Amino acid sequence: MSSLKQQGTVAFIWDFFGKIATHGMGFIVSVFLARLLEPSDFGLVAMVMVIIGIATVFTDIGLGSALIQRRRSHTTHYSSVFYFNIAIGLLLTTITYLSASWISEFYNNEQLILLTQVMSLLFIINAFTSVQSTILRKELNYKLLTKIRLISSLVSGVVGISLAFLDAGVWSLVAQALSMKIVYNIYIWIAAQWKPTLSFSWKALTQLWGFGFRMFLSGMLNAIFTRLDFIIIGKLFLPETLGFFQMAKSLNLMVVQYTSGSLTAVLFPVLSKVQNDLPRFQNIIIKSLGVISFVVFLLLGALYLISEELIVLLFTEKWLPSVEIFKILVLSGFSYPISALLVNILSSRGNSKAFLRLEIYKKLIALAHFSSF
Repeated sequence: MSSLKQQGTVAFIWDFFGKIATHGMGFIVSVFLARLLEPSDFGLVAMVMVIIGIATVFTDIGLGSALIQRRRSHTTHYSSVFYFNIAIGLLLTTITYLSASWISEFYNNEQLILLTQVMSLLFIINAFTSVQSTILRKELNYKLLTKIRLISSLVSGVVGISLAFLDAGVWSLVAQALSMKIVYNIYIWIAAQWKPTLSFSWKALTQLWGFGFRMFLSGMLNAIFTRLDFIIIGKLFLPETLGFFQMAKSLNLMVVQYTSGSLTAVLFPVLSKVQNDLPRFQNIIIKSLGVISFVVFLLLGALYLISEELIVLLFTEKWLPSVEIFKILVLSGFSYPISALLVNILSSRGNSKAFLRLEIYKKLIALAHFSSF
């Protein structure tokens, strides 16, 4: 077995079973929280996380993907991206904090002011570990990444459930999200070998900019359009309704991660390493497509058939309105893994222009669909 093939296989195994453990733990935590909290609590946090999720795309404007795709990156590249991310993180935290009242007015809910101000800290917290996470992904060191994510999920789960038992309500979910990122930061700074140097270069950033900027635009389009449903539901309906939708979508996303998340996550750095060896590149893609197709159709089909029994068993009957939403999302999930594979093919070959063009076409089709309503 070649060195790269062995590295890729080990990385996939660690990431796959790590996702099972991490998402399994997160799933158990969500079951407890769903039983202890009200759907409206999940809806309120979902309203804030829509804004956080869209703005998060601006944290490195695609420079992380450019570092992975670039065959030779130097210390100056990594340090420059690190300091750039810190500056952007501070800016986004400030903007979101000051925009809290506007966000609450948009949703017509004053509870969102303090929630938004506290959750804005996620930007600066995430900025401190983005480069370390990128390096570990590029080196296919998913063993360490898995351990960090697992411990972070465990600690944050204990925090969230404890506060829910103490009737903290929506703040249980806020504390869970913040504590997960804080623990992740502490652990990765202790465990990761890379530390930033006192070097910054605009030239190094511009070298990454060509590929990274197009990836950033693609990511921004994807972040906006994948959250349009949350924005529309949050604007037109009660937080409780958004809570039902959020739970169904979270469950569906977890299924997608189980079926193909690990394979597609590992494929990008692996394919980037063999981008100039076309026969080997094509062989990896063909094998990956076979694995993804088999697992996805088998698991999602089974979940569609038992969706009602599953949701009632896990979350109790108060979450019954989520059943029909979950069924629709499961059907739509059949196409996601194959789409993710094709996206990895384009990005690993450095064809960010085609990647961006594809994202624009997809979003135009989605926009036409939304406008029909």
